[in-house]
Amino acid sequence: MPTAYIETTIPSYYVARPSMNVLQASRQASTRAWWDTGCSGFDLFTSREVIEEAAIGDETMARERLELLKSTKRLEITYGVGVVAEDLIKKGLIPIKAVEALGFRLPVMCSPDELLQFDEDS
Repeated sequence: MPTAYIETTIPSYYVARPSMNVLQASRQASTRAWWDTGCSGFDLFTSREVIEEAAIGDETMARERLELLKSTKRLEITYGVGVVAEDLIKKGLIPIKAVEALGFRLPVMCSPDELLQFDEDS
């Protein structure tokens, strides 16, 4: 099963009040559609940092964001993750061959809108 890391934008768009801005409204609608139709079959992960960020702000919205994130699995920050993150920050993006040598694959960053288009093409 493919995996997806859920950062704060997803629950924020999902619970946000409807925007009058056409682009924002479209992103909100795509996010809701993607989430409500099974997240393209992805196994969802998030981190403590996302949970903490989602808890900030309007109390009602924060509660709704946290409720949405309950269905995701938590990634733990280990010592090794910290070392890799620190190194990436110091050196910037690393070449794909270095990522493969470490046994990691670079993530694909995309929006629910792009994933909905993928679902339609499948």
